Amino acid sequence: AKNLATLVASQGPRVLLIDGDIRNSDLTRGCAKDTETGLVEIVTGDVDWASVLRVEEESGLFFLPTVIKHQVSHTSDILSSPGMRRLLEGAKDFDYIFIDLPPMGPVVDVRAILPLLDAMLLVVEWGKTNRSIVANTILEDPRLHQKMLGVILNKVDKDRLKMYEGYNT
Repeated sequence: AKNLATLVASQGPRVLLIDGDIRNSDLTRGCAKDTETGLVEIVTGDVDWASVLRVEEESGLFFLPTVIKHQVSHTSDILSSPGMRRLLEGAKDFDYIFIDLPPMGPVVDVRAILPLLDAMLLVVEWGKTNRSIVANTILEDPRLHQKMLGVILNKVDKDRLKMYEGYNT
């Protein structure tokens, strides 16, 4: 999500990247580890989202972190809440909004926020993620299938990729 959002932002559009993984905010630890407030506090109305926003100088990417102060048991409720809807409506001046979400299989968060999303891209780790799990997860929920734009392969082994050249599958 970060790489794609940075790429798009570097081309000129106003881009917002939201760390929507309330269970494990690796993205925030990598991009804004010194922040003390974030998505949860914004959604619950404790802080204004613009005051938490970070800007990456090199690309112009706007970043909204998630700070995990304690384990949150109902993360899906936060992501599907009226506060999240208000946040996304308030961010309409951005050309693109990317939300980095937790894994789709074991966690219900993606399905909870789905009504608030225009579309989805699924990031799949090359050589690690089982293809049938990906296909079944997408196909068993028509809402996911309908909003799915495509799949991005992450951590591709470029040497092994050469073995697949010429195939049109």
